[in-house]
Amino acid sequence: LSDDFPLWDNIIHSHFVNQMHMSYQKDFLEKFALEQLCRDRDNNIQKTELLCQWYHRENRYRYVSVSAYFSQESPTRNYAVLALQDVDERVRRELALTRRDMQMAAIIKSRFHVIISVHLDNDQCERIWINEDTQLQKVITNSYSEYFLQTLSSVVSPEDATVFQETLNPEHLREQADKTQDYFEEICQYRLANAPDQWMEQHVIYVRTEDKVLINILSRDITKEKLQAEMQQK
Repeated sequence: LSDDFPLWDNIIHSHFVNQMHMSYQKDFLEKFALEQLCRDRDNNIQKTELLCQWYHRENRYRYVSVSAYFSQESPTRNYAVLALQDVDERVRRELALTRRDMQMAAIIKSRFHVIISVHLDNDQCERIWINEDTQLQKVITNSYSEYFLQTLSSVVSPEDATVFQETLNPEHLREQADKTQDYFEEICQYRLANAPDQWMEQHVIYVRTEDKVLINILSRDITKEKLQAEMQQK
């Protein structure tokens, strides 16, 4: 790296900036201009990077990570290596999950009062109760298999036991998780054994990340909706 390398700014314009979406061009020029690279080197920064969108074809852009790595062979000889990596699939997958998380948060806030996070690798589950302000009220961690069997035997009405078992048994969760490519949702409705007029609804949501499938069961009371539907049918 040397401050008297006038061709560098021309190179990054012709080979990099012109290929980028215009919303990233200013940040790129500020980060990778020769003067800034020399400043980073002097400050002993090992790496600087920028995520941007790169023109692909047919007016489509792909996410690309641009990184500058600094190295020094001797006190008088040092250089920077500029590397580009196509990260489009990973970034779009993460953005999709972020959007889904935001949607999920809105749904939970407006509708659900219990979340059950299931960890298939160790058969653990976390049951989380949420109040109207979406603040955690209580968290219980135990075996999901035990929770399922206990709920099936003492909470679910015998009339709805079959649908509960088909949707929420641990083996079915594993099979569905293996089949889920991106996102999948199942809904189970059942009456309570000790209060046959009270209805519960559980949404089983499968979301595939890079290395595993996240399973969350969202629960809510739908008794009022069921009563309203019955009134309308009369």
